[in-house]
Amino acid sequence: MIASWMGYALVAGLLVSLAALAAERALLLGRKPVRRVWAGALFLSLVIPALSPRLPWHLPVPALPLLAGSPAQVPVPAAIRIRDGAPVPTVSLVEPGWGINKMLLILWGAGSGGLALFLVYAMGVLQGRRREWRCESLDGVPVLLSRDVGPAVIGWHRLDIVMPEWVRELAEPARALVLRHEMEHVTWRDPRLLLRAFLVVVAMPWNPAVWFQLRRLRRAIELDCDARVVASGADVARYGSVLLDAVGRCNRGGLPTFAAFAERPGDLEARIHALTSTRPGNWRGRALAAATVAMALGAAACLMPDSLAPELKTQLQRAKESSLQGIEWVREMLKGHPPADIVVLYRSQDGRLLASEMLVRPAPGARPERVGLSYMDELSTELIESVEVLRGPKLAVPGIDGVVVVTLKAGGAVESKVRQLQTGRR
Repeated sequence: MIASWMGYALVAGLLVSLAALAAERALLLGRKPVRRVWAGALFLSLVIPALSPRLPWHLPVPALPLLAGSPAQVPVPAAIRIRDGAPVPTVSLVEPGWGINKMLLILWGAGSGGLALFLVYAMGVLQGRRREWRCESLDGVPVLLSRDVGPAVIGWHRLDIVMPEWVRELAEPARALVLRHEMEHVTWRDPRLLLRAFLVVVAMPWNPAVWFQLRRLRRAIELDCDARVVASGADVARYGSVLLDAVGRCNRGGLPTFAAFAERPGDLEARIHALTSTRPGNWRGRALAAATVAMALGAAACLMPDSLAPELKTQLQRAKESSLQGIEWVREMLKGHPPADIVVLYRSQDGRLLASEMLVRPAPGARPERVGLSYMDELSTELIESVEVLRGPKLAVPGIDGVVVVTLKAGGAVESKVRQLQTGRR
């Protein structure tokens, strides 16, 4: 179940990533900000799998296979025992592949816990490093001056610009561009956006799509920041030269949740290309085509049927809504029934009783024994829609301790099989 859901989340994340790539292309052609594209991609990669069982347009999930054998041989776990006579579908009492699912959950928890601890540790280191830096004013801008860390913007509630000492050696126009770049990060609260994005990765550390989206978000933040600096009147050639110099000397210093000059050569190349490239003559058509692809892929990610997600919640909700009607049906079928410890009722999906059998305890402390052969042993599990257990004071049927209701799937083949079994027992 967990493995299937994780597979669905991986496919959804892949479609969202492809949609975001197309949307980014369209926005770059139109000279528009792209940071929200990747922030939205991270949000969708988390929300779509989380909400998939509740979305009305997704296909219904196939029922899990049931265990073969008599209800007397398969004890009902305490987690799904019946309270106050309300029927609850038991579906698979022992889910196939439960060992793999358990291992995946353990690895998931370990991965998320490790990243969360790393984030807490990094924040603690950041606070310690902050005390080592001097508060100074650089060209009228308050900064934290470090030996070699930065340029960067750090913090969560309070955002501070960290500048290395070598920035003082830059010419005043170049230094002004570096300061302007970091002030843009402060204005747009980029470290807070990156921290929220990292929390998505903490929630789904096993999903490579969210790691890819986090990296693209960081690049998009820099692209948008560069565009705003140039739009403010900075010379493109001078700013590109400052980028090359600053990125080569930039030192991250292990700082968490910061937005600074991108360090990867591929990111720097993309930033220089975005600054110096000219739009093609048919850029509107290309942007429209990319936007169309983005919308198609985004719709595919949202509408993709989650046929691999668990159905237990849906079954529990259905049982809750129909519990009273189910109890009344059971009481009606048991009128005049002889005493028994457990009665097994086989019914069709439209509420007709197809067959019944009972188990009795011949002596105090003895295990219940069947009266006659068991249909459950001879019916294929492929013919069973659901199994419900009914116990408790609201059952209110004298002489009967519990009822197991086996709902068979629709179709003439099922009823023919039951009639065949009944005929063979006569």
